[in-house]
Amino acid sequence: MSDDLILGENPHALDNETLMLRHRQFVTRSTERALAGDFEGRDVWARAADRFAAVARRRGPGF
Repeated sequence: MSDDLILGENPHALDNETLMLRHRQFVTRSTERALAGDFEGRDVWARAADRFAAVARRRGPGF
């Protein structure tokens, strides 16, 4: 799946397993971008990770 499609996914439409997988991908890509000196790219991926983490928090501890 392309980066644009992944970033555009609706976290509310995903099951818990996919939501966690995407969150990990976003954190990893954010770190990769920062290490490469691409801080704008890092911020894009970090915001996506935050958005997906917020959905996970709203779903509660059973997540």
